[in-house]
Amino acid sequence: MNNTLLEFGPLSITYPSYTGGEERVIRVQERYVVKQNQLLLLSGDSGCGKSTLLSLFKGIIPHHLHAKIEGECRLNGHDLIRETGQEQVVYVFQNPYAQLVCSTVKEDLVFTMENLRFAKKDIAKNMVTFGHFFDLFPILEQKSAKLSGGECQKLVLAASLAANPTLLLLDEPTAFLDVQAREEFYRYLLKLKGHYTIILVDHHKEEVLPIVDHVINFPARTVDWHSRELEFPFINRGSNKKSYEISLQEVSFSYTKREPWLLEKFSMSAKSGEVVAIMGKNGVGKTTLFKLIAGVLSPQKGAMQLLCDGKKVLQKRWHQHLTYLMQNPESHFIFDSIVEECAFNSKFAEKELRQLLSLYLGEDIDVHKSPFLLSEGEKRRLTFIMAILEGKDILLYDEPTFGQDEYNKIMIGKFIREMKQQGKLQIMITHDQKLATAIADKIINLEK
Repeated sequence: MNNTLLEFGPLSITYPSYTGGEERVIRVQERYVVKQNQLLLLSGDSGCGKSTLLSLFKGIIPHHLHAKIEGECRLNGHDLIRETGQEQVVYVFQNPYAQLVCSTVKEDLVFTMENLRFAKKDIAKNMVTFGHFFDLFPILEQKSAKLSGGECQKLVLAASLAANPTLLLLDEPTAFLDVQAREEFYRYLLKLKGHYTIILVDHHKEEVLPIVDHVINFPARTVDWHSRELEFPFINRGSNKKSYEISLQEVSFSYTKREPWLLEKFSMSAKSGEVVAIMGKNGVGKTTLFKLIAGVLSPQKGAMQLLCDGKKVLQKRWHQHLTYLMQNPESHFIFDSIVEECAFNSKFAEKELRQLLSLYLGEDIDVHKSPFLLSEGEKRRLTFIMAILEGKDILLYDEPTFGQDEYNKIMIGKFIREMKQQGKLQIMITHDQKLATAIADKIINLEK
């Protein structure tokens, strides 16, 4: 009996360049066969084309994003390159918040089934089945926007499985999860194994290897990253001539009066030249803390103070002194091209920006293409560059290493060290214990 579900390769995917040439995104040299109910891991360096390949399986490429494709890719005998309408292929993106479209958990859980015109009885049945499986019933009426990363990831996966997919594509599903939530997610994945065909992209390779059936390794771009020394052209060492100190004294915050404190009597301090790591489980208030420091929110109790050369800065002007690198890179993008994003708050010429971008995104990077077309790992590195180019003296990083392979995690760590030597005050939210231990002067663990 032939139980082959997906066949692909050899193939190549080429995007048209905005500058008239061609940019090779991915080349698969061999032919691969995926059997029904297998759990497959796609492995490779950040930017090598793993997400591009998932987009091909879903039909996003070439039917919604134009690309030149040579080779073969078939799902259940259907040509994915020439045929559209792969409704039974479900793609869970790296950022789960990007797939929330309704106001409550219950509405998001049934949204896909309603779009696919499931019968009412099947919608009700699947809601009960997967709501219980992922323990969503206690939060069914909760606002989707208030979910923690782990809760959001479970909701998106439950909604995807409720649609009864032929093929489930998971792109870095644990990128925003803490260690405990990641372990819980892998336990769910193990329960699903043998019941669904799943293709997974995940940089936590050592953790996920014991549960996968097969691994496909893809080579990175031809750029020899490992031969490079880290360089910071056009950024002057020791340029910070001001001294800053942030302090929070017994700060408490809640989003509504009816809810308990999310942060209660929280205190901390940080000064120029320090790196502070904020750690803790999903949902304990780390991002809320950053919004308070950035001036997006104000505390209901307690005091916050920012000193610049010993003088107090009004809270409504804190944003003039700091840069806030948000968890979702796409939240930063407002222009049509990479170089425009970098030039917006930068004094450097395009030629200089091209050199900087080639160091951190690859020599073959097309700086005139949309930042939305980068891989998730490349988007994060781009926003890092954008943050540094703003030239602010206080830097807040929310999950700076998500979606990065091991080498690029090291590169980002060196980036942060360089900013420390320049006297920057840096605070980061991270689930990466190795990064925090290596570069942080202080580690603050938040608990409910």
